[in-house]
Amino acid sequence: YVSKDSGITDAKGLEGRTVGIPEWAQTAGVYMRGMLSEYYGVALDRIQWIQASVNEPGRIEKVKLHLPPSIRYEARPDKSLSDMLASGEIDAALSARPPKSFLRGDSKVVRLFPDFRADEEAYFKATGIFPIMHLMSMRRSVFDAYPWVARNMMTAFEAAKDAAVTRMCEITTSRLPLPWGAALADEVAAKLGGDLWPYGVNANRHTLGAFCRFAHDQFVTPSLLAVEDLFPRELIDSAKV
Repeated sequence: YVSKDSGITDAKGLEGRTVGIPEWAQTAGVYMRGMLSEYYGVALDRIQWIQASVNEPGRIEKVKLHLPPSIRYEARPDKSLSDMLASGEIDAALSARPPKSFLRGDSKVVRLFPDFRADEEAYFKATGIFPIMHLMSMRRSVFDAYPWVARNMMTAFEAAKDAAVTRMCEITTSRLPLPWGAALADEVAAKLGGDLWPYGVNANRHTLGAFCRFAHDQFVTPSLLAVEDLFPRELIDSAKV
C-alpha cells in the first residue's frame, strides 16, 4: 500500500522512501521483502524502514533483531502504519492485513499493484514460490518419546484438509458461500498444480528453501538454514508399503 501523493508507481520506486512494516521478522514481511529484493531488484538498504502496528499503536518486535548499520530501521510504537500512510508521514506500508485507511476508502492510500492477482500469478509462475505461513509444532519431549506421533498428526491433518477442500469444491453444498466458488477452486488448482494447499516438507521444499534464504539475507537468522535444519527426519522421509 502506498501514499498516492508519494508518486510511487512501481516496486523500484520504494528505494529512497520511507516504508512501514508491522515487524521486521514477521513471516509475511520476510516474504514480501524477499520478493521485492529478488524479483523486482529493490535494494532493501536504500529504504528507511518504520516498524509500527498496522491499525492500532503499540506493536513491538517479538524477537531480538541484529540488523547491520546498512539497514535503517526505526520503531514507532506511538503510531499506526494506517495513520502514517494516510497523513503522508510514510510513503508505503508492507502488510498482510489491509490498513484501515485503505479499507475505509481513503483516496490517499492505494495499492502499489492494482491488478494484484495477475501480478501474484506471474510471480508464482516465474519463481514457483507460494508464500505459506504457519506450522504445526509439538514439544520436543513428546516427539523424542513417541516419534511416530509427528507422522500420525501429519496424516490426520492431511485427511482433514482433503475433506475441507472436497466440501468447498462441491457445487450444490459448497462451504464457500460465493458465486462460482467451485469453479474458482478448480481454476486455482489448475494454475497452482492441482493441490490447493499441499502439506508436508517435500511438497513445500522450494518455498521453504526460499524463506530460509530470505530470512538469512534480511538478517533474521544468523546463518543460512537448510530445510533439513527445521524439521525432523521422520517428516521429510516417507515410505509406502
